[in-house]
Amino acid sequence: MTYSQISRNSGNSSDMFYLEQQMKAVKKEMKRAEAAGLQELQDQLSHRLAELEAELDKLED
Repeated sequence: MTYSQISRNSGNSSDMFYLEQQMKAVKKEMKRAEAAGLQELQDQLSHRLAELEAELDKLED
């Protein structure tokens, strides 16, 4: 494996970790929004979660 491949894989791992952390945070916010009965916020957070999942899928490929 070349240095550039190792570097790229390392960068992807960092990006994946960041996205996973963002997804956890969004899920927590969704639970809070649900408990507060804030449907519009839940919808926005659900959309954001889908975006994060799509970004993560791209990195995993």
